[in-house]
Amino acid sequence: MSGICGIIRLDGHAPAAGDVAAICGKMQVRGPDGTTSWLGAEAGFGYCRLASTTDEQMPVHDTQTGAVLVGDIRLDNRAGLLASLGCDPALGDGALVMLAWRRWGAACLDHLMGDFAFAIWQPQRRALFLARDQIGMRQLNYTFVEGKFIAFATEAEPLLALDDVPLRLNPTRVADFLDGGMEHADLTSTFFEGIYRLPPAHCLTFEGQKPHLRRYWQLEPVAELVLDSDAAYEAAFAKVFEQALQDRLRSVGAVGAMLSGGMDSGTIAALGGRLLAKTGAKLPSFSAINNADATCKETRAALAAMRAPGLAPHKVDLAKIEQLRPGLEAHLRGCGEPFDAHMVMINAVYLTAKQAGMTVVLDGAGGDLVLGEGRRVERLIARGQFSEAWAESRASTRFWGPDPEPEGGFARAVYRAIVPRWLRMVRRAGLRDRRRETPADWLLSPALLARIGYANRRPPRAAPRTGIVSFCQERINAITSSGTAISRERYDRVAGAHGIEPRDPFMDLRVIRFCLSLPEAQVHKDGWPKMILRRVTQGLLPDETRWRRGRSHLGWAFTQALAAQSVPPVVDYPRFRTSLVALLGNDSPSAAGRSKLPLLDDEQIIELTAFQHWLDRMQELTGKGLQNEGLSHENDQDQSEDH
Repeated sequence: MSGICGIIRLDGHAPAAGDVAAICGKMQVRGPDGTTSWLGAEAGFGYCRLASTTDEQMPVHDTQTGAVLVGDIRLDNRAGLLASLGCDPALGDGALVMLAWRRWGAACLDHLMGDFAFAIWQPQRRALFLARDQIGMRQLNYTFVEGKFIAFATEAEPLLALDDVPLRLNPTRVADFLDGGMEHADLTSTFFEGIYRLPPAHCLTFEGQKPHLRRYWQLEPVAELVLDSDAAYEAAFAKVFEQALQDRLRSVGAVGAMLSGGMDSGTIAALGGRLLAKTGAKLPSFSAINNADATCKETRAALAAMRAPGLAPHKVDLAKIEQLRPGLEAHLRGCGEPFDAHMVMINAVYLTAKQAGMTVVLDGAGGDLVLGEGRRVERLIARGQFSEAWAESRASTRFWGPDPEPEGGFARAVYRAIVPRWLRMVRRAGLRDRRRETPADWLLSPALLARIGYANRRPPRAAPRTGIVSFCQERINAITSSGTAISRERYDRVAGAHGIEPRDPFMDLRVIRFCLSLPEAQVHKDGWPKMILRRVTQGLLPDETRWRRGRSHLGWAFTQALAAQSVPPVVDYPRFRTSLVALLGNDSPSAAGRSKLPLLDDEQIIELTAFQHWLDRMQELTGKGLQNEGLSHENDQDQSEDH
């Protein structure tokens, strides 16, 4: 993905070319195809170009209005926009968005489908407009000092290159990381105080002295699709999905695809390979495997999937991880955010794809969201269909394995479906919260945790699940949850560090809406999840992949392999204390006096090792004084719509 940035001066000073260059310099890895910039009387934009979809140059100027656009944009609905706007088909996606803005203003967002983050500056009105796509495939961060400036960039850290943006760590986000399970706590805060993420499906308008944040899109329920046969559903799905794939194969660089032993990436590879075969080309695929373990089900299923027609397979073999170790260790030392540390296997795949010359890599991370079976047994029980619920419980056990046993799983489903949530809350009200200690408790003082209100930020682990909702609404909740955007941000940072653009056809709005319309039996039947994918890939994917039971993943094995030789066996507590005192203040570390932290597993060690490297980098930022005086500890989650 390309990197974009900009600064708008509010104090009468002209933007300095050095400021734009400094931010771009921190995003150079995102722009292997060159950097361009634009300077106006009050605003300056920068663009670090990854030539993926087109060779379009940024920023884009509108000669009629004087507006200037910079963006990281890939549109899915080019044909519809070209027809509506009556413009030259050779126009790039950025120029199309500019014309849409000229026609509809901020309402242009109602007409855009695809992956995008962009900014438009209108010098005549002294107005700035920022927007991020509906799902959050692209990132956008910003900072604002009233009466002085507003600045934005693809990632948060490059904004620290500005002299007017002090380095102040956000203790709330630090606690989120150290807690181990709070990455999803909100979609606005960053690791730096005063720098915010623009949430997905939001736009930010600045005209005057204060930014205004607004949600412009909400995923709504759709009517159930009624067709006369399974074959009709398969044909309808294939038509929508292949169009999403075709749009994501549009690239001036090489396009590859991740391929595991599961149905999501398998469907992408099988249908993508079939599309490219029509042009005489093959789709490069990249599969994480472990050839040293003959019993590995994931490896067997992935090797079988590689036999799908139209593929040019590449293996990312755990047994040969030594060849990738330098790159994996470099990522561990230079993670865009500490949250990215455990993405070892994904990083290994991107490393291999980059070595093979890929510019774009497809993934199927969204498949579980749009085609997840969810709480099917509970829904059947809530409707009084007890025999069907029991049969589904037993079938699900056959697919996933004997843990939990069908009786136990069925009993729990009955309890959750029948007992009201308020009564379950009353039952648990007197139970002690058995939440295990985390590094947040070991490394941050009780005083700091109390000051940032962390007990209220972290939900109790004993909280019962919410009540039963419809199958469609359950998937809407999953797709629009903070976890979806968090996952896409991680993929963006890890891929971006290799100059690669990730694309997920399951996150296409047309695919999402179609999958929401599917009857439940087309998604989940007789214990088999994602039935529509298993049928549509018949004759393309081997049966060994299509009818594989259960699910296994090599991510943990890759993490362990890296941890075994590349990280210390324990975390250096005194070093952490020194770093946290320097960056958060004298009372930030816990005074437990431990020389070693009692870490739980290799994943926790590798994450904290990456965090220590990240803290080291914060302390070493050239020309940045550590700003501890007057450090504010307010919770960034409490931003209002106007901030």
